Amino acid sequence: MNRNVIEPETLPVQSTILCARFRRRKFIWIIVFSIVAISIALGIILPTTIINKTKEDTPGSVATATTTTTTTTTPAMLITMVEPAATVLTTTTTALITTTTTRTTGWMHSGSMNIARTAHTASVLKDGKVLVCGGANSRTLASAELYDPSTERWAIANNMKVKRYSHTASVLNNGKVLVNGGRSSAALDSAELYDPSTGHWTSTANMKSKRYSHTASVLENGKILVTGGSKSGVTLDSDSDEIFGLRTEKRKTIINMKRTRDSDATFVLSYEKMLAGVDTKPGYLNSAELYDPITGKWTSTGSMKSGRSEHTASILKGGKVLVAGGIQYNESSAELYDPKTESWTTTGNMTTLRRRHTASILNSGKVLVIGGVSDTGLTLSTAEIYDPSTGKWTTSHTNTMKHARHMHTASVLKNGKVLISGGSNNVGGLLNIAELYDPLTDRWTDILIMRNTRMHHTSSVLNNQKVLLTGGKNNPNFQNTIFYLNTTELYNP
Repeated sequence: MNRNVIEPETLPVQSTILCARFRRRKFIWIIVFSIVAISIALGIILPTTIINKTKEDTPGSVATATTTTTTTTTPAMLITMVEPAATVLTTTTTALITTTTTRTTGWMHSGSMNIARTAHTASVLKDGKVLVCGGANSRTLASAELYDPSTERWAIANNMKVKRYSHTASVLNNGKVLVNGGRSSAALDSAELYDPSTGHWTSTANMKSKRYSHTASVLENGKILVTGGSKSGVTLDSDSDEIFGLRTEKRKTIINMKRTRDSDATFVLSYEKMLAGVDTKPGYLNSAELYDPITGKWTSTGSMKSGRSEHTASILKGGKVLVAGGIQYNESSAELYDPKTESWTTTGNMTTLRRRHTASILNSGKVLVIGGVSDTGLTLSTAEIYDPSTGKWTTSHTNTMKHARHMHTASVLKNGKVLISGGSNNVGGLLNIAELYDPLTDRWTDILIMRNTRMHHTSSVLNNQKVLLTGGKNNPNFQNTIFYLNTTELYNP
């Protein structure tokens, strides 16, 4: 049979096959063109970025937060392969993938503690939680609480062995927290350890001296250096709301007593009967001691050149400790502690006498000291910088806060800027104004208003880089009455 000759009976079959192939190809091209048209339409309709800013107002205040929602559309390759019979058709089109992220900056409410408190401590544990302990409200507290940043909730923790305020708390290299000193009805020398793995407190050796309003620094060798503080006596000032456990009615009387100067001043002690049995002659310590977590014991180390309380202690990059200011005979003096020799040397004096200030280690290694109270009782807005390489302090016309304040907090952010929050000013009012210091420009800027006025609170930089403020005192509308706060708030840079 001749293979080139098509038999008449096969013609209808081949014609049917060709028609089927044509219809299938036509259908495929319709699908391809439809996908392309839809992709083009989506690219025109969907916006690349949508930014929405909202402002949250807190009743009774002008606290704000800014929420930024970003929707990003990115192209992706969609490859379709069709194989009709022996023909392979490959079509490449572009689809759109949309990712939405929301970021809120500014101050946000973050739940409330179970107990209102001031003059307490807050410690960021190794697991990221925050341990708050002690402090005072209408009484001295032994209670403790834990804050979980992942849930923004507070949980009650076991009580300390001893109730105390104006103490210190240090996170040791082993993860435990050392709490020492402070005061209750008198200055304390007791110390105790909190173990996050068990949630229990255990007593450890007592310090060599009773002290409160001192400093505690974790050295590079893991030991804790405690410096200065007060050992006895009481200072009655415009911020005093608990005086060695005096009862509520007596505190109210003291708050309304005549002042001898306008801010942070000493009250006229005409109510001597109220202070019966209380030592009103404060002793400012120049002693220092070391706690060894391995042995659990305290040992005396070299004494400072000057006794001081309400000062600051900053660990420099070389391992030395800079102590500056405080209540003493010369509130502008500063000195350096060398852990290797366990000795103190004087360094340059600050340009301004101050106490109740803050000191922050900048990324450059320099130390920023801001605010506080002068020797005349004036609340300060000035700031100065200590350079460890020269041992000198410098100021500039731009290096002044917009608002004078003392008993505030200072937190170094990841970007190197310093966040200043709260405090009290010259007229006895408490602040809800926060400021940012930029070391690169040496300038201060106001930022969004805090949700509460507060002083004598704590400020903690969390592992997520947010800043947590807890507790403190509040006097809304400049009233004589002081309120203790259980509120907390978060700052998101």
